[in-house]
Amino acid sequence: MTKNSFYNAILAAGYIALVVTTISTFEGSDGPETILVPMAMLSLFVLSAAMMGYIFLLHPVQMYLDGQRKRRWTCS
Repeated sequence: MTKNSFYNAILAAGYIALVVTTISTFEGSDGPETILVPMAMLSLFVLSAAMMGYIFLLHPVQMYLDGQRKRRWTCS
């Protein structure tokens, strides 16, 4: 996303708050449990992993692929 890690952390917290709010809204439904509930939870887990990967890993991976690597350790 951006080079500012605080901005990325705020985006991640906002995404988590949105997910929790959405789940809390639908928590009161006492309908029959079907196979759709576990499928929805697994889909949400995969979407969340993709979103966090996008937010936190996009910029470092782009820098690495563009050749902006830094050597932090040297072998003697």
